[in-house]
Amino acid sequence: MPEASTSPVLTLCSLVFEKLDGDSLARASCVSRAWRDTASQDYLWKALCTRIWPSLSSPRGMALLHLKGSFKYFYRLRAQAQLQHKKGHLNRCKLPTLALKDLFFLVDISHCGLPISSAVVCGDELLPSFVGEGLGDSSFDFSIPIATCLPRSWSKEEVQEFEVSWAVAARGSQRVFQLMNTSHYAGGNQEKKGVRVGSACTYAQPLPPGTECGCNVASCLGSCGMGKDSMMDWRGVPCEVQVRVESRCSRLVSTSPSGCTYTYSDFQPFKVSFAILHTISWGCLSQAQVLLYLQHALFHQCQE
Repeated sequence: MPEASTSPVLTLCSLVFEKLDGDSLARASCVSRAWRDTASQDYLWKALCTRIWPSLSSPRGMALLHLKGSFKYFYRLRAQAQLQHKKGHLNRCKLPTLALKDLFFLVDISHCGLPISSAVVCGDELLPSFVGEGLGDSSFDFSIPIATCLPRSWSKEEVQEFEVSWAVAARGSQRVFQLMNTSHYAGGNQEKKGVRVGSACTYAQPLPPGTECGCNVASCLGSCGMGKDSMMDWRGVPCEVQVRVESRCSRLVSTSPSGCTYTYSDFQPFKVSFAILHTISWGCLSQAQVLLYLQHALFHQCQE
């Protein structure tokens, strides 16, 4: 904790603020100027951000934070991205030419709000061996190794209930775009659980809108083989975001005193794969298509 404030009241406020979540801390900063100055201290937001997204403590995470300015500002960007992912609209600015090396991928996995794994990966760190060959272009289908935050394994039922967040940030953009966020489907909704096959579990959601206005969606994804008319509204885009968590699986056989035999399977995640699929052909979109889509999501300014 930084040097204590000269006011005992504000010193007590600082101790209380350390226990608050992001929404409560933001509300506290609206009470008065003194509370705003106390609640705006970056060490409070650093503790909050690293608790939610542990990968921000990594060198790559710190590089991303350096681009965004502060932990408080980064938290606001992530909160806005998650809200806009749910509502389906974005803020927009000037459209540049985007390259894979300009992107930061933020992948977080949790269970009941408890972080399991957190990673920040720059686009130029994705190895070519993770890229499959598409039709005339490399497909957007990557894998990254992950390390778990907790020294424990998970049952097959728990694996299917993982909360997966996949967000993207870019150099030159003051936005964070949420591609997937399964946490708001919590509460036992069986249809929204992950689909487990063997030791891998896949989580899927419809592709979120790149822009509120839907401009140029056809030019971004039109080469998927869909008609232009069906592409003018983002709701007609038959694409899906998929994240696949692969685990090492160990099995334990136990025999009860009554003689019954039980088999338990424990899963330890070690790799995450992510892709955007065309749900008619079930082929991955190309890198060029996804980069154009992310350009609009992160930089587009509607001219209409």
